[in-house]
Amino acid sequence: MKVLITNATTEKGGAARATIRNYNALKKAGLDIRLVADRIKPEQTDYISFEHSWLKDKYHRYINKKERAFIHQHVKKGSGYWSLSSKNRYNLRKGLLSHNADVIHLNWINDNFLSIGELAKINKPVVWTFHDMWAFTGGCHYTGECQGYLSNCSDCPSVLETKNNQFTSRLHQEKLTAIKKLDVSIVCPSSWMAEKAKESTIFAQNVRIEVIPNCLDTDVYKPYPVQETENDKKRILFGAVNSLDDERKGGKYLLEGLKLLAKDESIANKIELMVFGSDKSSELQDLPFPVKFMGFINNEEQLANIYSSADLFVVTSKEDNLPNTILESLACGTPVVAYNRGGIKDMVKHNVNGYLAKPFDSSDFVAGIKHVLFEANQAELLNNCRQIILDNFSELAVAQKHIKLYQEIINK
Repeated sequence: MKVLITNATTEKGGAARATIRNYNALKKAGLDIRLVADRIKPEQTDYISFEHSWLKDKYHRYINKKERAFIHQHVKKGSGYWSLSSKNRYNLRKGLLSHNADVIHLNWINDNFLSIGELAKINKPVVWTFHDMWAFTGGCHYTGECQGYLSNCSDCPSVLETKNNQFTSRLHQEKLTAIKKLDVSIVCPSSWMAEKAKESTIFAQNVRIEVIPNCLDTDVYKPYPVQETENDKKRILFGAVNSLDDERKGGKYLLEGLKLLAKDESIANKIELMVFGSDKSSELQDLPFPVKFMGFINNEEQLANIYSSADLFVVTSKEDNLPNTILESLACGTPVVAYNRGGIKDMVKHNVNGYLAKPFDSSDFVAGIKHVLFEANQAELLNNCRQIILDNFSELAVAQKHIKLYQEIINK
C-alpha cells in the first residue's frame, strides 16, 4: 500500500505541522508513504517539492495575487482568512498523480496549491483532512456564527455589497459539483469539525467522515526538569502567533481575563506571564505583573521546555479545530484553561487536565486560572495531562487509525 500525503506547504502553519507529524508517525509505523508539497524548506530533504518552471511559478503568484486582491475588495475587513482556489494551478498528472499512490491524502490545499476544479480530476481514492472549514463554505476558513454552509452560502454577511456579492454561492456550488466526482473519505481531527462537516450541504450525504486526531512525538513533548521562579511565582503561558490581532483567536478575551485577574492583588503579585510567538505588546506590558516575551520558537525541544516551565497554558480562541499548542502543552504535563469552544473539548477535560470556561465569560475564565494554579492537585493534574495525550494522541495511536482507514478504502 502506497500513500501520498500532501499539504500546500511544509514551511509554516498549524496544518503543515500537523501534516508533518502525521507523516512521521505513519512512516515510523512502517507505511510506504511520501510527503509532497508546493513549498518546502531547503533542509527538509525527506519531502518532495513540486518543481515548477519560472514561468509557471510566475503564473501561480499572479493567480494568488489576483485572488487575494478580489477577497480584499469584496470581503469585509476582520472576517478572518478567505480562499477562492477557483483557478487551476498546475498539471495534476505531473504532480499528485505521477507517484503511483494507492491513496492520496490531502490536507490544507489553498493559496498556490490545488483548485476546486483540480480536485474533481483526482482519479484515485482520496482522504482529505480538514484543518479548517473551507472545504464546505463559500470561501471563509471559519464561519463564526454564520450558518450559510447549511444551505448554499448565499447572502454572506461577510461580503460587501457589490456586483459580485454572490461569489460565495458560486464557489459553494463549484465545491459541491467537484465533491460528487471525487472518491473521498473525510478525516476531521476533532469531533466538532466532524459535526460541522456532517451538517453542511456539501458533505451531508454519502461521504464517509471519520474523527482521527492529529498526533505529536511524546518523546519530544514531555515533562522536562523545571527551574523554580523567583519568589515562587506561578507562570502563565500564552502562545500568541498572531493571536492578539486575530479576532478568531480571541486576543481581546485574553486581555479582559488578565485585567480582571490583575484586580485581585493577592493573586496578581503571585504570577508572571510568558508569551511565545509574538513580539512585545504594549497592552500586555501594561499589566501589573511581570511579562516575558520569548519571540518565535522554531526548535521543538526548546518549545517543550517552555511548556514544562509553565504552571498553566491559557487559550482564548473563539473558534478552533484541534490546536497544536494544546496538544503540546498537555503532553508536557501543563494543564490548560480555555473556553469551551470548537474541538478543544476533545483534549481538555474539565477539572481533569484543565478547565473549560463558559464562552466568553471572563469571570469564569479567571476562576479556572485560580482553580488550576492554587486549588487543584498539581501532581494529579500533571499525570492526567500526560496520560490523555499518550492514550489518544500519540504517534502510534493516530497512525493505526489512519492505516485502518487506508486499508478499508483500498479493500472497498
